[in-house]
Amino acid sequence: MQQFEGLNLFGDGRSMYAKESDPRFKKATVLVTVKASPNPSTTYGDTVCVAGIRMQETGPEWVRLYPVPFRHLESNEKFRKYDLLSVEIAPTPGDPRAESYRPNLGGVTATQHLNTWRERHPYIAPLTDQWTMCAILRCYRAGLPFPSLAIIRPHRVKGLRFEDHGGWSETQLAAMRAQAAQGDLLAQGSSRSPVLLEAPMLRGVLRYTCQESSCPGHDGSILDWEFTALERRLHGEPMERIKAQLEQRFLTEMCAPEREVLFFVGNQKKRQNAFSILGFYRSAAPR
Repeated sequence: MQQFEGLNLFGDGRSMYAKESDPRFKKATVLVTVKASPNPSTTYGDTVCVAGIRMQETGPEWVRLYPVPFRHLESNEKFRKYDLLSVEIAPTPGDPRAESYRPNLGGVTATQHLNTWRERHPYIAPLTDQWTMCAILRCYRAGLPFPSLAIIRPHRVKGLRFEDHGGWSETQLAAMRAQAAQGDLLAQGSSRSPVLLEAPMLRGVLRYTCQESSCPGHDGSILDWEFTALERRLHGEPMERIKAQLEQRFLTEMCAPEREVLFFVGNQKKRQNAFSILGFYRSAAPR
């Protein structure tokens, strides 16, 4: 195992911390672990929520980066999951979640890509097995502090169901149209796309139990970018084939027992008890 610029990768990660009061941008080193599916924003057009692990002298901790207008970034500004980023971040005003930060997108640099499980695992292991979903929801109901990002180890994944997405609302469509028009006026000659973001056809929801013996079960909507990307690649196929391919990838393969899957989960600003599955991670070493 290696350390990144001398920072501690081996202690317990800090799964929860107080909201920073200093509003200024500060340099941070972040390992990207989550890129959620793009969604319309009433303020920013369409954006992506990115989450990852920030390296501190005390060890790794969670951070959420929003907004990231990923579809509209120049090619040299885009980054991948498991890239190590050097980025300036500032606490998001108006968002009570301590992990929420605004990135300075003009200063993002991908310094390294972690290709293998062996390279990635030292960053992720310190934040693993600190919370169950039942424990997080108990804290929410009791008015106690709880994290808005976490790693959950399911005890059993029971199944995957599909729901019709329903398309974007008129408010969401209006926001994207306004952003596209502004882009046409202010970004002529750039690669910003005036094409509105297409809504997915389906939502995927995983039913699972966490590690608590009395767990009644949880439903986690899958917001992983890769879920929507696969659905779009299958566009034009019969719906049953699309569902079968999504189930094969995100249930049969991702949640296979030998992988000992972990879920990267995160909640919503307005519904802080609503946790979705933002990504998947294999915790067992590949053979």
